[in-house]
Amino acid sequence: MFFDVLAESVIETARMLPILLAAYVFLEYISHREVPSLVARFRLGGSAGPLAGTLLGLIPQCSMSVLVTSLFVSGRVSFGTLLATYLATSDEALPLLIADGRHAGVVGTFVGLKAVIAIVAGYAADLALGRRYTSSAPSGRAIHSHTEAVSFREILSHGLRHSLVIGAWVFVATVLLGLAVESVGGRIDWSGLGTGSAVARVIGVTLFGMVPNCAASVAITQAFLRAGLPFGTAIAGLSAGAGLGPIVLFREAGARQGVFVLTWLFAAAVAAGLAIDWIYPLSIPVR
Repeated sequence: MFFDVLAESVIETARMLPILLAAYVFLEYISHREVPSLVARFRLGGSAGPLAGTLLGLIPQCSMSVLVTSLFVSGRVSFGTLLATYLATSDEALPLLIADGRHAGVVGTFVGLKAVIAIVAGYAADLALGRRYTSSAPSGRAIHSHTEAVSFREILSHGLRHSLVIGAWVFVATVLLGLAVESVGGRIDWSGLGTGSAVARVIGVTLFGMVPNCAASVAITQAFLRAGLPFGTAIAGLSAGAGLGPIVLFREAGARQGVFVLTWLFAAAVAAGLAIDWIYPLSIPVR
């Protein structure tokens, strides 16, 4: 069984790598060359901030959440804009869904639902809190997105390195999930992480998704694609993952501000996941 799972995982990972490489080279180009103009064009600091933050967050680069976090810490964007960016961020999920190639319709639904969740939660937060801005004084140490000019050779090198790292995570996650599925006879029971409760399942996956590491988004996406994880639960976990943004937030704005933001993020992600699993139940059949 182990060698069968290993061989299938090698094939699956190898099939994804060319698409991942193309995606990450393009994303590196966007990150290095286009972010400054995007920030200016979208007017992140105005009333359109949550919408603009959502559009930036949908770009699958953790640097987007870092960029908006830096702007929030310096008092230039509202809390709703930051929340929308975090909820729209999906780290590695979108490239993996595209690279999988078997469920094209899911990709559009995923992007659309993430955008709706982020926009609604962002504007709701600004409405409830009166477009709250951070109360912490700028420290001058906020990390900004890497937007310096680089050559295409460097962009290609960064994209190749990123795709290989994510490919390695995909391989490990696919092997582990494959072994788990085989060990339980073909399908993992996601009915509630041992409690029989969908709420517990969504909360558990959401908490896991908040781990600031690309491995979390890779594992959740692979669980959806290969182990029958329900769609809403997957979206909850992927909405809660905001890349490296929360690390910058805690370092620059302090623990109190960080906990406040993550509490809103967690609540919005759980509510969205439960609603989607109830209204739009979907899971990918395990092959």
